[in-house]
Amino acid sequence: MIDLAEATLTEILVAAAAALTIAFALGVLVVLLLRRLARRWNVTVLSGRLWQSPVVAIVMLAAIQPVVQELDRRWASGLAQVLVIAQICAVAWLAIVLVRTAAKGALARHPETGLRDERSRHLRTKIALLERVAIAVIGTLAVGAILWTFPSVRAVGVTLLASAGVLSIVAGLAAQTILANVFAGIQIAFTDGIRVGDIVVIDGRQGRIEEITLTYVVVEVWNETSLILPCTWFITTPFENWSHSGDTAIGEVQLTAAWEVPVGALRDELRRAVTASPYWDGRVAELRVGDTSPDGVVLLAQFSAAGDTVELLRFEVREALTGFLAAHHRDALPRVRQERIETSAQKGST
Repeated sequence: MIDLAEATLTEILVAAAAALTIAFALGVLVVLLLRRLARRWNVTVLSGRLWQSPVVAIVMLAAIQPVVQELDRRWASGLAQVLVIAQICAVAWLAIVLVRTAAKGALARHPETGLRDERSRHLRTKIALLERVAIAVIGTLAVGAILWTFPSVRAVGVTLLASAGVLSIVAGLAAQTILANVFAGIQIAFTDGIRVGDIVVIDGRQGRIEEITLTYVVVEVWNETSLILPCTWFITTPFENWSHSGDTAIGEVQLTAAWEVPVGALRDELRRAVTASPYWDGRVAELRVGDTSPDGVVLLAQFSAAGDTVELLRFEVREALTGFLAAHHRDALPRVRQERIETSAQKGST
């Protein structure tokens, strides 16, 4: 056995290369065994190249560490520090891979089936957020462990933890916007206020919840733009969720017409328009006189459709009703009446 304390640089490199080669082969075998066991247990794993597995990195770092510890060189302590940091990163990498594998398996058991399956959408949202929380925690712990390997940073950390002002520091950090959004994201995951795929109305604009992260929510609007809103917005601001308790919604179109409007004929036109539309679900199609004014009447057309198509049906109904009035009942179109009233004095002077 080579005495590395008195070995030459060439001998050290040869010993390190031999240890790394053996560890690499062992790590690949371990990865192959784990993947075979996963397939036998019907566990979905994140596939990739064998040599890119964190298991291989951990085994190789564990094999090279005894070689570095036996060195009696000026640079040996620095290299040992680097290896410790690399081991922490490799363990964190492995933990993240395990979290993502578990999340992928859980999502596979609850596939996306549209608006009708509320339980699946709720579980998929919770799984995605818990995955992000776990990865954030792992990253934070890894950074803390790396900093803890430095004696100067460790001394500062002990001083802070032992001081009486640490609670005020934590409270002050918790009040910051970033942490407030993180806490709001966790609250959204467990309160079921919104889920991925929900149809919501925000500031008069309808959209679908496309993504929920720990700090922000992405809402895809019907015109293919996206609203990026902080998580705190959804727990502090009222909004409409059309698919929270079901996958259908009631759309409404408001029309203003003259007093001569044929309500019955317009009601028949509404029925014809929704029947011809692929978006109508066959439940609700009603036309009512919602209000009156000196200039005419206000008509409310209500109809039902799936939450993600009710806006499209609203466009069709509005176009059909206005076109019907313009083509067949122009006297029922809204108009402004002006009357000239002459006083008796003006009549006498004429």
